[in-house]
Amino acid sequence: MLAQEYGVSIESTIKGGAAAHVIVTVAQKRAPRGQQFVNYDEFQSLVLGARYALFLRMLDWAPGVYSIAFEPSRFKLEGDRAVVQSPWNEALTYFPARPTADFLQAVRAAASVTAP
Repeated sequence: MLAQEYGVSIESTIKGGAAAHVIVTVAQKRAPRGQQFVNYDEFQSLVLGARYALFLRMLDWAPGVYSIAFEPSRFKLEGDRAVVQSPWNEALTYFPARPTADFLQAVRAAASVTAP
């Protein structure tokens, strides 16, 4: 597996904590043993300087390095809109663009719910 790593500045967290700056790794290529690397068709690089809401998990074997937790895991905060970015074909159907403030409020509310 080859991945692209990004240095990310944390503006705020919704659940859990993180340092002010972390490394986020995104899988870019894969290769079964002994075969050539193949690009992931769904690989999308992060745009430098852009704002994102990311749903991440820390890698067990690399403290301080985070990766995608699930799909969709990335929402680009473009001006006043939160826009899903995902290789999942139906992501836009289930997660249409919406005002950033409404999106963040909904995520905070969902994150605060405790399991029964």
